[in-house]
Amino acid sequence: MHARWCWRKDLAEFRGLTDRERTGFLLVLEWFENFRLRHELEAGRDAARAFWRSEVIGEGRQRDHPPR
Repeated sequence: MHARWCWRKDLAEFRGLTDRERTGFLLVLEWFENFRLRHELEAGRDAARAFWRSEVIGEGRQRDHPPR
């Protein structure tokens, strides 16, 4: 049996974030969750790796790098 976690509730109740940080986490978590459901992936590291490779790194995408 798999435990079902409500990350939205955890994020809303976590006091260690500013409103701006919470908004940023919400955006990324929603992006990941939509990707995971669209590809019918079970939540876990494999889904996170697939998301990171496909959506964040993305083959052939030009990324701006922050100045050093």
